[in-house]
Amino acid sequence: RYTPAEKARRDPTPLRDAFNHFDELVRRYPDSQYNEDAQKRMIFLRDRLAQYEIGVGRFYMKRHAYLAAAQRAERVMLNFQGTSMVGEALALQVEAYKLLGQQYESQQALALLKLNYPKHEQLDEKGKFIDSGLTKEDRRTLIGVMSFGLIE
Repeated sequence: RYTPAEKARRDPTPLRDAFNHFDELVRRYPDSQYNEDAQKRMIFLRDRLAQYEIGVGRFYMKRHAYLAAAQRAERVMLNFQGTSMVGEALALQVEAYKLLGQQYESQQALALLKLNYPKHEQLDEKGKFIDSGLTKEDRRTLIGVMSFGLIE
């Protein structure tokens, strides 16, 4: 709970509930003195929910579930437009579709990434895509985990 990455892994249900309550406040009482604060909090909550979806997508990439990762990225782009995670979602889609062998979809996502986020960390100076390396991370076996790496 001390790093932002761990916060993104938590259950998003309380975030969704809070968002819905703030939304209800804004809709029911449009002239309330709390509207401005509620709208700012809703922006923050949407960003956190998008971070959660990207975290799940990265988890899927590590587990080589590329279609599920691409679908999580699409969910971010459809439901959380305007958040800071849309660029990450596009990068996740580029890599997932590339690994699925769907070159057309990968190139479309890459074109969108270059157009909207030209300074993204997964694009080099020439605009070439750099893989995240998530799929190359260690995929340990259950026996290896239980033996603290002594038996592999």
